[in-house]
Amino acid sequence: DDGRELDLGTEPTVADTDGDGLDDGAEIDGETAGGVALPGSDPLSMDLYVQISYAASATRKSTSFLADLRSQWSKMPIENPDGTTGIDLHVEAARPRSETVTFTGSDGSFGGIKSEHYADNVGDRAGVYHNVMFVEFDDGGQYDGYGEVPGKFAIVESNVDSRVQRNMVIHELLHGVVGPVDSGTACPSDPIHICTNGWLQIPVRSEDEFLSEAVAEEIETNGFEG
Repeated sequence: DDGRELDLGTEPTVADTDGDGLDDGAEIDGETAGGVALPGSDPLSMDLYVQISYAASATRKSTSFLADLRSQWSKMPIENPDGTTGIDLHVEAARPRSETVTFTGSDGSFGGIKSEHYADNVGDRAGVYHNVMFVEFDDGGQYDGYGEVPGKFAIVESNVDSRVQRNMVIHELLHGVVGPVDSGTACPSDPIHICTNGWLQIPVRSEDEFLSEAVAEEIETNGFEG
């Protein structure tokens, strides 16, 4: 009730105080109404739940790779209702699947991979968990990652440098929660990317490994869009 919300610091007139797409009640209970566990959830600080999956030919990423992902998201300059900054990335890695999966560079190829694998990868957590899947790319070198804008599913090239993979996981997850960029820093002919700098620039170079102020403001204003 409203009194309980006031005690907790959540907003009684808003179902999702921190804007991360998870209702306050679910985050307090640590479980969605559908029974999906939300370990470590906090209604006053953004949480992002992610499963990393692999096609048969992909190598499972190390615990240090996952720790680096968590660290990068925790450093993002997003102001939370509790006064903290950053996004709490809850990420886990599954065992490689038995299937070989190849992305050929088209929307249809991506849609087919999502249709066949997203629900199988995350099970009953579909619709709550984001899923990044490492697969082979046979697209002439056009992409290192591909995903929904916004949405819950993305793929990353399994045969590129680990740092490129790290950058693309972050890049595609941001696409999943941000959608087209509303600010004037978006590329005129490509509104899902930033033309100046930051994680949503293409390509993401070492000097661009940060969340731009414009995108941070958009997340704070709109919350997670996917």
